[in-house]
Amino acid sequence: MKRIFLNYIEMDINLIKQIQSIFKPLVTILLKYGVSYKVFDKIAKEVFVSVATNDYGIRGRDANTSKVAFMTGLSRREISKIKQKIQREEFIISKSLSYSEKVMDVWLNDKDFTNSSNQPKAIIYEGTGSSFVELIKKTKIDVTPKTAYLELLRLRLIVHNKKDQIILQRHELMGHSSKENFTAKLENIMDKK
Repeated sequence: MKRIFLNYIEMDINLIKQIQSIFKPLVTILLKYGVSYKVFDKIAKEVFVSVATNDYGIRGRDANTSKVAFMTGLSRREISKIKQKIQREEFIISKSLSYSEKVMDVWLNDKDFTNSSNQPKAIIYEGTGSSFVELIKKTKIDVTPKTAYLELLRLRLIVHNKKDQIILQRHELMGHSSKENFTAKLENIMDKK
């Protein structure tokens, strides 16, 4: 009996290229608005489970957990957890903070980086006391302070005041107008499909 070994590399090259062409504009938008891979991964798992469950059942019923596991490659235990969260309408990403969110979390909640009114302090980039470099160390993220600084600037989360101190400008990744732009860009991608 001849054995045939299949792997991802042998997948039809055209299919891989088409999947990449669909994901590239979406990932471009996600990165622009600070959505990390970990958050996307959790959203994607939820969508895979939801679609497999709702669209691939037999005789109008939802697909069972074993079938969903076979289709998605996720464990039955993970699928059960995801299904429970979907039924309770919980956001599955609640425990996954992006690096930007981790920085904001420390800046907003750590006593070394908040003032007496519990507002985020204006901080210097480097030096003694509350500095941006120390803030990044406290977040325990695996990037250099310079990279974090440049990314937070790109996301328009921080600005400089007249004393050249760094100020946390926004307390969320997307402001109201940015959310509208994000939604419009996603709708544009969907309209092209």
